[in-house]
Amino acid sequence: ENNTAMESAHLSQADMVEPIHRRPPTIALDDKRMILTVSLGKEAAKRPLVERAYRSARGPGQFKGYFGVVTDAPENRYAKLQENDDRIYIFQVKEEDVLKDIHPKLAVQYFKTLLLKYVSEVPELDSVEYFNYIDFDIVIGENIDGFDAMILEKRIQAQKEYFAAHPEATKDIPTIYF
Repeated sequence: ENNTAMESAHLSQADMVEPIHRRPPTIALDDKRMILTVSLGKEAAKRPLVERAYRSARGPGQFKGYFGVVTDAPENRYAKLQENDDRIYIFQVKEEDVLKDIHPKLAVQYFKTLLLKYVSEVPELDSVEYFNYIDFDIVIGENIDGFDAMILEKRIQAQKEYFAAHPEATKDIPTIYF
């Protein structure tokens, strides 16, 4: 009941984000992982769902990799997150990527297809190889390292099988997981 009231109220930047200290990577894999989400529309910008997903990834999820948000919210909307964590990237939707006359729910689906385009435009993220997409209303409740290890193991096995069958294929393919 409290969460619903809090989410529907328009909160100030200071009310939405608790300070999170800068976290250097603790393992080599941290520089290779990124969680991505898409937050579009005025209603989404008013609600603290991205902050909640972010805090759950950093807190119970113990995720120390990069975190990225593709958004059409005003440029300063997520500034407080970036101020407290140098491993978060806010990707502003580019005007040339906006499709006119598209249903808002389809717009989110469309921008999911552009996630790697936005990431590839930031040279500091060249080390990222593993991308996990989460809807911005997802809350991570426990350490995700085990999940990432399972995904990595499955990816390695799938790549071995694929490249054995297709030796001509390039081995430099970033992958995004939903």
